[in-house]
Amino acid sequence: MKNVKRTVLAVVWMLVCLVMVPAGRAEAAQAKAIRLTVKSSLQKVTAYVRAEKAGSGYSFSCDDIHIAVKNTSEKILVKAKIVDTSAVKKGSLSFTKKKAVSSSLGSLSWTDGKGKRQSVSISSALALHCAGFSVNAVEVSSSPYDPSAGDLSIRAKFSITKGTDNQKYYSRFRVLDSSGKMVMSYAYEWPFRSGIVGSELTCVLNWPGQADSNNKAGLSIGQRVPDGTYTAEVYCYCSAEGSAAKKAAKKTGTAKKTVTFTVKSGSGSSGSSSSGGSSSSGGSSSSGGSSSSGGSSYSGSSSLYVDSSLDAASDSSFKLAKATGIIYSGSAKIDYLAECMIQEAGVKLSMSDDEKVRLIYHYMTSHFKHIKYWQKSTDKFTIYYNLSKYTDEIEAFAKQAAKKAASGEITVYSGIMKESQLWYLKRRVGTCTDNSYAFRLLCRHVGVKAGMCGGNYLNSDGSAPSHNWNWAEIGGVRYYYDVDVEAINYGKGQGDYYWYKKTYSESLKTHKYSYEEK
Repeated sequence: MKNVKRTVLAVVWMLVCLVMVPAGRAEAAQAKAIRLTVKSSLQKVTAYVRAEKAGSGYSFSCDDIHIAVKNTSEKILVKAKIVDTSAVKKGSLSFTKKKAVSSSLGSLSWTDGKGKRQSVSISSALALHCAGFSVNAVEVSSSPYDPSAGDLSIRAKFSITKGTDNQKYYSRFRVLDSSGKMVMSYAYEWPFRSGIVGSELTCVLNWPGQADSNNKAGLSIGQRVPDGTYTAEVYCYCSAEGSAAKKAAKKTGTAKKTVTFTVKSGSGSSGSSSSGGSSSSGGSSSSGGSSSSGGSSYSGSSSLYVDSSLDAASDSSFKLAKATGIIYSGSAKIDYLAECMIQEAGVKLSMSDDEKVRLIYHYMTSHFKHIKYWQKSTDKFTIYYNLSKYTDEIEAFAKQAAKKAASGEITVYSGIMKESQLWYLKRRVGTCTDNSYAFRLLCRHVGVKAGMCGGNYLNSDGSAPSHNWNWAEIGGVRYYYDVDVEAINYGKGQGDYYWYKKTYSESLKTHKYSYEEK
């Protein structure tokens, strides 16, 4: 397909490495030691190398530097000036420059106040920013925000005015503390579909007030952030297929918006009431909770919801929730793995829909494990399906599936399961979002109409973490299922089908709806 001409800005993310950080150092105020002025043909930015006393010496760190350039061969001017002569000896600076944008833009070295030589390397990562992709608005659901009262909803609206079908569009949410250090970061990839250009898109990130694995503020993963002033930052970018766009930094102008809010424990304000659309793929997470009658509570972690009209349709004419029959994802590995799980669960196409769903539900709640999204990078999990050993079988399966699709025996819809979620499927683990996707996938593989819901789980202690669950249609009637919370509580004495086949009114006892696939 011919590419549509588009105006792009190449954006450089220059990250200066942390140097000489003694283990176990105490937190202390950081002083601005060296001022960096970075200039391109489009923008000039200022950042600082910061000094902090550590024992008998100093530790140094640098602000993140973000600058827009016209193209990837443009020359960039970098100037460094000492502003704290107690931390950096006057006249000791030396800077080795690179002539153009590359993976390394230069090396800065100096002698610190104790006479020790220090240095940092300025590195870069490139991405393209489409002029037609912009952030229109960002807002938070409450300020001050009390993490103990629920999640804070960060709502962002985007628009795409131009693009091609080989583009990938990304939105990134970050929360920064008062010193500019990141405490949370989350990215979402918008799949290109007809109808996306010219639409206003909505993302809502429900954040539980905790630091994640990306935090640069020295907090532990899952640690509640301290009271203070914070900035919610949302930016967007896009790239051609196969580029390194996921490593891109924040952008400038219409591509970035921020809003400031305060965190104040005990204020009783939360943002758990707003979200919209179906959940994103990969790392998003929430957790379940106890039943309304008692039991343990479970806190959520960052969960993203996106515009339902885009995530529920592969194109403008196909609506997944209304589709009938057997539906595959179109990924040979995902569909092959789904068929393996269906066989293990004992499901047969000749069974009634009620029997199929009951076996799938029990299989998932007894075999799957709920995890937080950050555990993917911190914990190790058993790989139950090493697909590299079954390349021939998967290839044969793919050919057979292609024939079924051509004959109309099955329908292929790529949005039913994301390729990035294969990691979770192979290990039978997932966040509530991943487990909801998996339940929908298995039901659709055997011809049962099923969809996803999003909102909040109502714990008995009053907390309401963001959450995803499912519906499945039995005999023309929708019933509601929560495999994720069931998996969390499996074997804890509440029965194996506590959150199984609920009517809508029954589900409202423990679930607050913000979204349901129609």
